[in-house]
Amino acid sequence: MTWYKSSSMTKPKTIDDTISKKWVYVRRNIVEYEQGNEFNSDIKEKFYSFEEIKIPKDVYSIFEFEKSNSDRLNDIEETIVEMLYGGE
Repeated sequence: MTWYKSSSMTKPKTIDDTISKKWVYVRRNIVEYEQGNEFNSDIKEKFYSFEEIKIPKDVYSIFEFEKSNSDRLNDIEETIVEMLYGGE
């Protein structure tokens, strides 16, 4: 699975399992920006850019489990570094 860039005029949910019967959309790096209207550049419109990945609903629970393990490992690594180096 590969992350791809996308954009929207509405702020996207980080995890959206409601817009598709088959896919769960996971998004990251959501950034709000303004851009001139295509017909009148003086009118600014709000947009959002982000990275997105589609995960089949039937395997999403595996993705969630692996992400939670990764987050826990990062927390453990940070704690060990603080213990060894005094939080420097």
